[in-house]
Amino acid sequence: MWDEDIVPYRTMRRELPMVLIGHANYPAVTKDNLPASLSKKWITDILRKKIGYGGLIVSDDMEMGAVLKMAPIEQVAVEFVRAGGDLCLICRQEELVVRAYEALVKEAERDRRFARRVAESAARVLVSKQKSRALKGPMQPPTAEKVQHLTRRLWEFGEQIRLATIKQQELA
Repeated sequence: MWDEDIVPYRTMRRELPMVLIGHANYPAVTKDNLPASLSKKWITDILRKKIGYGGLIVSDDMEMGAVLKMAPIEQVAVEFVRAGGDLCLICRQEELVVRAYEALVKEAERDRRFARRVAESAARVLVSKQKSRALKGPMQPPTAEKVQHLTRRLWEFGEQIRLATIKQQELA
């Protein structure tokens, strides 16, 4: 996974303002059955620490069946934030948004450590909003050097994928 699936995150960790973390489960990596969206191993240990990603980490929709089969919305929202996530998506039912919000507030009031974790996420969200507002102003076109640099990185990334695909086909 490190050499193939995680390459985009490693390569673009400074350019991506946010990443969406899905609910796939990787027991060979985490040694448990938690989805990545609730996994401290994936969110904090791998994305934040090992890769060095500093942008927002957004959950996939927490109303998806695989996640809600594990626990009620209140618990999955709290566990996503506890694991290091920043924005918990609940996309369809307003009642579930309210329940998750109330659970997050209650847990932050009960647990000082969790309250600090929430404050970290809130600070990241505010920084992201400030950057977004700055981007809405007049922008200078990228320099030729910047375009050349990004084009080269994109080409290198494509080559890594192409070579990995060839290697995989040879092994098959």
